[in-house]
Amino acid sequence: MRRRRAPRTALALLLVVGALGLTGCEVAEPDQWRFDGDPLLQADEDLASITDAWREHLQATDRLRIVPESAACYFTIEAPRTVTDQVACGPALAADGRTVFERARIGSFYERDGKVALGLIEAPQKAFTPIPRDEAGTPVAADGTLIVTDEDVTPPALPGLATGRVERLPSSPTDLELMGTIMDDTLAQDEGRRQLPVSESTVVASFAVADPAHDSAIRWAAPAGTHLVVVSVMPYLGVAALAQKDLTVTIRPGASAEPVVVDLAAPPPDDGTGAASSSDAAPSTGPSDGGASSDGGGASDARGAGADPGDLLLTMSEVDPATGEVIAVSGPALARYVMAVPDGEHARLELTDGVHHAGASSEPGDATSDFPRVHQVMSYGAHDLFPDSTAADSSAPNPGATGASGSLTVSASGTVHEPETEGGPRALSLPFEVFSSETSVYPGPVSWIDGGTPTAVYTSIDAELTDVELTVDQQPVPTAIDTHQAPSQDSSTARAGLLAAELPSATDGIIELTGTVRVTLSAPHQIDPAVATTVPPTTVLELPVTETFLVDESTTEGPRAW
Repeated sequence: MRRRRAPRTALALLLVVGALGLTGCEVAEPDQWRFDGDPLLQADEDLASITDAWREHLQATDRLRIVPESAACYFTIEAPRTVTDQVACGPALAADGRTVFERARIGSFYERDGKVALGLIEAPQKAFTPIPRDEAGTPVAADGTLIVTDEDVTPPALPGLATGRVERLPSSPTDLELMGTIMDDTLAQDEGRRQLPVSESTVVASFAVADPAHDSAIRWAAPAGTHLVVVSVMPYLGVAALAQKDLTVTIRPGASAEPVVVDLAAPPPDDGTGAASSSDAAPSTGPSDGGASSDGGGASDARGAGADPGDLLLTMSEVDPATGEVIAVSGPALARYVMAVPDGEHARLELTDGVHHAGASSEPGDATSDFPRVHQVMSYGAHDLFPDSTAADSSAPNPGATGASGSLTVSASGTVHEPETEGGPRALSLPFEVFSSETSVYPGPVSWIDGGTPTAVYTSIDAELTDVELTVDQQPVPTAIDTHQAPSQDSSTARAGLLAAELPSATDGIIELTGTVRVTLSAPHQIDPAVATTVPPTTVLELPVTETFLVDESTTEGPRAW
C-alpha cells in the first residue's frame, strides 16, 4: 500500500488523516477491494463522479469557506479490503474555521461480469454532511494511495479594504435566509435593523459588524484601526422598483469619510471582486490597502458563482396613480455592501428625492425620514361563474347548462398618503383591475357553455367601476373615478377605473367600500368551428365589490411586497 505525505502547505492538501494513526494500517490493493463482497467495476470513475457531484453541490451552500483544488471524495476502507458504504470528501475549511470533511452514503447500482459500480444513494443536496476530520475513517484514493498530512486548511491572506471604499457584495446562497431575518418585525433597533418610509415604500436597512471568517462573500480584511461593516438594503418593493423612484442613495463609511453614491439596481458582482460602486466623491483607491495578495494559491471559494439569480430577483407590478399604467419591474431583492469604518465611527445610509430625506446608521436608534408616510390598501375577490347552476359551491356547470363559465378576479392595490401638512386630508388612490383566471394565479379565458359543453372562449375583456360608496368611520366620503386609463396590454386583464378620494385625517382608519364592477366579455373564439352553436357576441356581468380596510399607525411604515 502506497502512503505519501503531502507538501506542507495548507492549499496543497489532498487528505487530512494525521489523527487516524495509520502508521500500522495495512490496506489491500484496489483489485482486492470488495463492496458487500463484490469487486469494484470502475473505482476511479465512481469517485470522480461523486467528487463532481460534491463540488457542484457546494455551489449552492455557504457551509464551507475554502475547498482546495486538490480536495476530492475518497472511499473509506475497513482494513484490509472492505469498502464501506460511506465516502469522505475533503479536506475543506468550514465556516467556523475548522478543517473538516463531508460524509455521504454510497451504494451499488449495477454490475457487470460480477463487479459493481458505486454512487450516491441520495441527491447531492441531501447526501453530504460535515464531520470532524478525525471521523473520516480511513480514506483512500481510487489507486490505493493513502495521503497523510498534519496541515490544516487555512484561508489565504486577505487584502485590506481601503477606508472610504464601499464594495458591493456578490449574491450568496444565504441571502434568502438573510432577507427573512431583515424582514423580521420583531428585531429591535439596537440589533442593527432600521425601517425607513421612502417614496411610497419602506426600506429596511441592516447594519452588522462583519467577519470574513463567517461570510465567504467578504474578501477583504479590516485595516488597523477600522472594523468591517456590512450594510444590507432591502426595499419592500425590491431595489429595482425603488430605483424607478428617482432617488439618490449614498452610503458613508464613517463620519470622517465622504458619502459614496451607490446604484441599488445594479446587478451584484458574481466573483466577489467588488462592483464599481465608489463615486467621484470617494474615488477608488484600489482593492487593497497594505494587505497581502488575495491569490488563493490553488484554493477555491466553496461559494462558487453564488446563489441562483432567480432566487434573488423580485418582480413587482406597480400602478401609476396618474395614468393607471401597470409597470412590472424585476431586479435584485437585496443589496449588500461592505466597508471599513474607523473604530468609534458608524456607517450611514441616506436616501433622498431632492425634497425629502431618509437616513439611518449603525448607531442604535438612528433612523429618520421626512418622506410622507404611505399605507397600502388592497382588495381582492374571486368570482366563479357557473351557468344555470343553483348550487353556490358547484365546481362545474350543470349538465345541459348554458352561459358563461370560468372565474373572474377583481383586484385593487393602492395607497393612502398621510398629509404633508398637519390636519390635511389623506389621499386615497386605488386602481381596480379585472382579470379572467382558471385559478387565482394563472390567467385563463372565460368559456361559453352550450348544453354543458364549452363551445367558445371570450378573448377580450372590458370593465368599469360603478356605484361606489365609500365611508370612513361610517361617514360618507365623496369619491372620483377615472375610467380614462391606458388599456392593459394583456387581453385577459381589464382596468376598471382609478378610485380617488380625500379621507379625513381625524379617523380611526376604518374604510368601508362597496361598489360594482361591470364586466363586458367580447370577441368569442369558436373552439370547434365545425360545431354550429349560437354564442352571444358579448356577455355583460356585474360583480359586487365589498371591502373593509384598516389604516392605523401599525401600517404607516409602508406597503409590504408579499
